[in-house]
Amino acid sequence: MLVRTWENREPKTGGTVYVPNARVRDPFEVFDTYDWRSVIENGIFKEGKHPWHLLHVPKRTEAAVVVPCHLTFLVMGLPTAFRFWQAQSAAAPSAQTKAVPSLSSALLAGEGTARWRKRLQEDNRDKVIVFLGLHDGIFFLAECAVLTHLPIRFLPSPSLPSPLGTPQAVLHRFGISP
Repeated sequence: MLVRTWENREPKTGGTVYVPNARVRDPFEVFDTYDWRSVIENGIFKEGKHPWHLLHVPKRTEAAVVVPCHLTFLVMGLPTAFRFWQAQSAAAPSAQTKAVPSLSSALLAGEGTARWRKRLQEDNRDKVIVFLGLHDGIFFLAECAVLTHLPIRFLPSPSLPSPLGTPQAVLHRFGISP
């Protein structure tokens, strides 16, 4: 427990008092253990619940608390496992490189889940998925506008070819005959 006031007054000497629930041999051990609380609250609860829209516990029973906790860990773990797999397969060993011995958070280059999701949104915000019968394709919105003969004033994405050209030119870039 953290004590900042005592009998409705702040201490004149200042400082923070940690009141543990067990014996203290090393005060820094208590401090370091308490410091992990912010990691758990900010890293697991906020990162796990809010971006994934996991709301409040539905009932005040043990199962109603345990199941959302397991779901939160699962929802956080699956994308992280996918990102590890993606990074490891991108760094697959070749004849010139050594094999990667194990998974490490270094593979993610310090990018957390929230930042990764934000980057994915930014990378894909100008794209649309088009379904036509049994076929589908991912196009930039500007390319889709050209294919549907809508006028475009400026190109929203720098990765697009500067002159989009005619609908036939867009289809030709994808290897599709008109």
